[in-house]
Amino acid sequence: MYKINLNISKKKDLLLVDNNYANIQYKNISSFNLNNEINIINLFQAFVSSLFKLQLNKEIIKNNYYRFLIKSLSPKIVIGHDMNGNLLKIKKLFPKIKSVCYQLGNVWAGEKNIYQKIFKNNKLDYFFVYDERAKKIFSKMIKSKFIVTGSLKNNEIRTNNYKKKYDIMYISQYRLRQKNSERAKETEILQFLDSYCLKKKKKLLIALAYNKFKPKKYVYEKAEIDFINQNCTKYYTEKNTSSYALADMSKIIVCFYSNLGIELLAKNKKIIFFDLENLYLNTYKKINGLYVLNKLNYKNFDKRLKYIISLSSKKWINKIKKDKMKIKHDKDNLVFKKFLSKLIN
Repeated sequence: MYKINLNISKKKDLLLVDNNYANIQYKNISSFNLNNEINIINLFQAFVSSLFKLQLNKEIIKNNYYRFLIKSLSPKIVIGHDMNGNLLKIKKLFPKIKSVCYQLGNVWAGEKNIYQKIFKNNKLDYFFVYDERAKKIFSKMIKSKFIVTGSLKNNEIRTNNYKKKYDIMYISQYRLRQKNSERAKETEILQFLDSYCLKKKKKLLIALAYNKFKPKKYVYEKAEIDFINQNCTKYYTEKNTSSYALADMSKIIVCFYSNLGIELLAKNKKIIFFDLENLYLNTYKKINGLYVLNKLNYKNFDKRLKYIISLSSKKWINKIKKDKMKIKHDKDNLVFKKFLSKLIN
């Protein structure tokens, strides 16, 4: 829902075109969220300008609105993520404004063509990416200065020293629209974990995929819970707690194909990935057999689970610190925020 603003737009340091997805807390920096607010004065100016030129086209009115709004805001920097076309559009309309892009999610095998279509015939001033692998991939698609900082969203969320309430947290990959093969694998994993936890008397927590989505949240959430109930006898959920916080409450995390899993590994969380369709292998070419399993084998899973949990934090970190799957973690986004401050001042 957009907020209606009837006042003249005031100058801002930052223009956010990502709906502040990463939820970054900017101190001593003013910002305007393009996705949250509509300025009626600038919209009226855009409509009159389009009417005067006999160009009453929705896209033209939208571009004119951006022009009037951004001229009023006079931002020094526009920030967006790599899956949002607004950043690239505004960079073309206002080439002198510094454009700062950040990587939204992991680049999996077979996804390069998606980014090639987005970046075609575009350029960015700065691009904050997960790791050197992403830098190498994106540098072949778009001209920019790349800075490796990991996931900005993940960096902004602090780790809590909660008591471990759950033995295993599984990151649900349920989607209303999902390939049959993915739904089948999700079913297999849930049934496998349910059987294992019942036999071993472990507390299984499921981090719901639709717990964090607001649009049609209850429709999606009900469908997801119905699906889980079909495959699990006993499990726990905490609907009003973020998946990041739930991970802090769990001894170990288990996931199928999950960007959250990659982010939690960056924070040195103990984790096991099920690579049942070789996506991790195809993406990274080389994987750590300690925590990446390509089969649902009861004895092997039990052995790995017990071993990983038994490791001290120091030993676990030493075993994963050089892995290709481990992206950078910049706590509190200090690198990103320092960079913005310098760019503004």
